[in-house]
Amino acid sequence: MVARIVYDSLLPVIHSLIEFRQTGGISGEPTYGIGRFVHFYREFLFKMDYFFNYGMPQWYVKIDRWTSFLRLDKHFLGRHRYYHFRLWLRYEWASYIRDLLLSGTARSRPYLRSAFLEKMVTDHIEGRGNYTEAINFAATAELIQQLFIDRFSVDKLR
Repeated sequence: MVARIVYDSLLPVIHSLIEFRQTGGISGEPTYGIGRFVHFYREFLFKMDYFFNYGMPQWYVKIDRWTSFLRLDKHFLGRHRYYHFRLWLRYEWASYIRDLLLSGTARSRPYLRSAFLEKMVTDHIEGRGNYTEAINFAATAELIQQLFIDRFSVDKLR
């Protein structure tokens, strides 16, 4: 009941925010000229921040690898998000991810395909693919397995 009241009271606010975002202004009228350019520029920066972080498609990773000296990601990353998992998994956390996901215990899990896991981690770290989301899922599953399931398994409690 309370949730329905909260939902009903927030619905007009959500609709007004969507309208504000679509029209690009307070007046409710579409913007033209410089206002239109500024709106497009902000949308472009937002989408490029996503593109260079989570959303980089596999075909562009190969291009990014060869154009890395241009450091295009530095122009876009950090404008909308403060976390950059794709780069962190590739550089700063590479040894940790390798140790976590390519260890014997992680590779023996029945719910992970060890050959693909190795290819995924290696390709991501070497810049041949963008597996940010899959590595995040696999690392989370492995940490949950180690911290909560393996620690309190029936064999160890006996």
